[in-house]
Amino acid sequence: MIYAPEMLDILQSAVVSAWKGTVYRHMFGTHPPVRGNTTGARWNEPLVTTPALLPRLGVTDAVLSSPDHAPCRLIASAVNWLGHDGVLVPSARHAGGTNLVIYQPDPSRDVFEVLREEVIAPDQRA
Repeated sequence: MIYAPEMLDILQSAVVSAWKGTVYRHMFGTHPPVRGNTTGARWNEPLVTTPALLPRLGVTDAVLSSPDHAPCRLIASAVNWLGHDGVLVPSARHAGGTNLVIYQPDPSRDVFEVLREEVIAPDQRA
C-alpha cells in the first residue's frame, strides 16, 4: 500500500515511547486472550501516542463513531508500516477511554503472558 507523505509526516511527528504494563482484553465466545485479530477492527489492519494528531489526520468524533473503519485502519496500517509495535488510540465505545492496539508481526516469536482469565458472562450466541 502507498501512504500519503503528509500522513506519514504527521505520524512520524508523534511522541514515541516504550511501554510496559498490564493490559486487559475482552474476548467473545471461546476465543483465547492471545488470539490475534484476524477479522479486522477499527484500528487493526490485519508505540505511538496519536490522540493529539488524529484531527490533523482527519479523524473526528464522527469518523470514530462511524461504522466505516477504513480511515482508522489506514492510519493504523501506516503506523505499523513505520515499524511501531502499537498505538494508543481513543476508544470508540467508551468516551474518554483509551485503547492500546498491539501489532504482533511474528506470533511465533512475540508472546503474551496471560495472568488470569475470567468469564464474565457465557456466550449466548448460537
